[in-house]
Amino acid sequence: MVSITLYQGMEAGIVFRLDNYNNPLNFLLLKISTDGGTFRIYLDRCLAGAWSSIANAVGTYVAGAILYLDAKGINIRAY
Repeated sequence: MVSITLYQGMEAGIVFRLDNYNNPLNFLLLKISTDGGTFRIYLDRCLAGAWSSIANAVGTYVAGAILYLDAKGINIRAY
C-alpha cells in the first residue's frame, strides 16, 4: 500500500505494475491533481506503449487529505 499527501495546486502520480524499468511498455499510472477546490483522480494504462484511460473521478479538495492505492491481484482500489 502507498499513500500520497497532496496539497492545493499539486499533481502527483504512482506508476505500478511496471513490466520493465529500462524499456517500459506495460504499466498502470494513478495520477492525482488539485485545482480550484477540485480533486481529480485518474487511472491510466499503458499497454504495448499505447495509452488509454481506465477510470477517473472528481471530488472535493480537502487540505492534507491522503489518497491510498491498494493493488492486489486483479483488484485496484484508490480511496
